[in-house]
Amino acid sequence: MAQKKYDLQWCQDYAKSRGGTCLSNEYKGVHSALDYRCAANHTWSARPSKHIYEGSWCPECLSGKPVPKSEVSELVESQGFTLIGEFKGSNQKMVLLCPEGHQWSCTLTNFKRTKYGCPECSQVNNAFVRTKTRKYTITDIRNLATARLGTCLSLQDASPDLLVTVADRGRFRCADGHEWETPFGTVVRGHWCPRCAFGKAKV
Repeated sequence: MAQKKYDLQWCQDYAKSRGGTCLSNEYKGVHSALDYRCAANHTWSARPSKHIYEGSWCPECLSGKPVPKSEVSELVESQGFTLIGEFKGSNQKMVLLCPEGHQWSCTLTNFKRTKYGCPECSQVNNAFVRTKTRKYTITDIRNLATARLGTCLSLQDASPDLLVTVADRGRFRCADGHEWETPFGTVVRGHWCPRCAFGKAKV
């Protein structure tokens, strides 16, 4: 399946889907802020990554106001999960269902901050981080890269069950086309493109 392309057109379409407008005319990557205007005529700047990962929109419209369940469901589903039952507010626990059938509870705030999602599925990830000698399959590494909108360029012809260690090195490409080489353990610990991390602007 082809990787989704994130560019100025995607940002313009995203703004339009939220009833607003992308005011910027140049796209410099998922970590470079663009200017937006919402339906209430508020203007602000935000990185495309905020929309991609969090489904964010106008901070002034959302400030101090209840978040609609429809928006929460859309965000949760964009990460591959399902909202079960009611949503009572950002700081109240909601029940989520992962594709493997596991259910767990967390607040919307914590859901946006977590790197792993389903705690049952992430147990392997967490154990691997704690144990330097533990091995991962190359498929696990590829999935971690895909979750960051990128690609693992190493061992592309290898068996999906091939085991690698945290010390083994691989080559990766991010959503902005930057390529670099790093130990697999660095990616497992949550680090990603060094060029994007060094140059990204804060909102």
